[in-house]
Amino acid sequence: MQSDISLGYIALLSTLLGGLFTYMYLRKINIGRFGSLVAAIIFIFSAHFVRYFYVPSFLNPLVLFPLLLYLIEGLIEIKKYIYAPFIGIVLAIQFLGALPQMFFYVLFVSILYFLVR
Repeated sequence: MQSDISLGYIALLSTLLGGLFTYMYLRKINIGRFGSLVAAIIFIFSAHFVRYFYVPSFLNPLVLFPLLLYLIEGLIEIKKYIYAPFIGIVLAIQFLGALPQMFFYVLFVSILYFLVR
């Protein structure tokens, strides 16, 4: 497969997953369906998301961040430790698939969210 075509597929999949994860997280924190949908659309068409559309090392942590917040919220809300391995998997994917400073930004904000929440 040609690299430009495969990069387009990766960007499309990242956009869809970013919107889906944002919608799931917002529904988890009791935002309505319409509000969650609008926020997910705004998120995937935000300037930062569109600017790094074809740079997977910047886009991966941005796409997975709402999923990480969703998993942390599930860990706090339900108090079941079934979410803990998935949090580790998402953090490992971000560590291996992103730039180091992006990973540490996400890790810092995630820990802060967990402690404040």
